[in-house]
Amino acid sequence: MVQSLLVQKKMKTDKIIFFTIGIILLSSVTFADFGWFGGPVSPPPHQGGGGGDIIIGEILGNFSKTIYTGADTNGTNSDTNRWLWLNNLNRSSNEIVVVDNYLLMEGIDYTIDHNDTNSSIVFLNKIFDTQNIMVQYIIASDIELTSNYEDFYGAVLTGGDGDFFRTKILGNTGIINCNLVTVDNFVLMETIDYNLTTNETNAVLTLFNKIYNTQYITVRYYSE
Repeated sequence: MVQSLLVQKKMKTDKIIFFTIGIILLSSVTFADFGWFGGPVSPPPHQGGGGGDIIIGEILGNFSKTIYTGADTNGTNSDTNRWLWLNNLNRSSNEIVVVDNYLLMEGIDYTIDHNDTNSSIVFLNKIFDTQNIMVQYIIASDIELTSNYEDFYGAVLTGGDGDFFRTKILGNTGIINCNLVTVDNFVLMETIDYNLTTNETNAVLTLFNKIYNTQYITVRYYSE
């Protein structure tokens, strides 16, 4: 009986020790370590903070980009499995789908049926009528497009730290067809969060909201 009580006491002591060790280990990890609540979420720029044009591939096709609202989808407000027809007249491919600044994952957040005309997207999660939806995709054609990538910190933009409407001139050498802009991995919506001119060279990116010098910005675009 005495031995049994000693064993039980030891087991309780061991549990307390392991629990204490666990608390100590967890206390050394913050949400920032996982990239949450303003933690580190991005690698350093390729260009040492100065930005620049990095060619990463060429494709044949033309690019389409349309911003919808949830009300444009078929189905009822806040329903899952609402769907949307695209207005492509040739085969679509390589889509990018964004809902309220969040990049969706195919097979997890949506499915897509690529057709020669009127491809369709089904949104697997709830879609509300007021949500903004951005859909980009390539349309088959004989136009040669060059895929470009630029990244930089907010410090290289015009204006001061935390200002609205800060700008940057890009290094494009052809007319920009379509683009994707992120700030600290947060996808921006064109005409809502930013504007990008379509100059054949030196297109101008204007960011409407506050941008701080330490924020990491990426711009991906296709040019002819």
